[in-house]
Amino acid sequence: TLNKYTLKKRHDTTSSALGWTLYCLAKNPKYQKEIREEINGLFEIENREYLIPSDLEKLNLTTRCIKESVIFF
Repeated sequence: TLNKYTLKKRHDTTSSALGWTLYCLAKNPKYQKEIREEINGLFEIENREYLIPSDLEKLNLTTRCIKESVIFF
């Protein structure tokens, strides 16, 4: 069963991993620019201004950067 501690723990881990990913991207503007272009390209293809969970499958570089930064985290 999920309790409040478990949910809080997952939230903390997710926010820390996201923070670390953003830090890594801030230190590597080349990848930051490439990810921005990848996401903006998806917005143009899908003709919308927001992402949905299934879009992650289409964002190869973004997904790789998140996975790689979590390894260092």
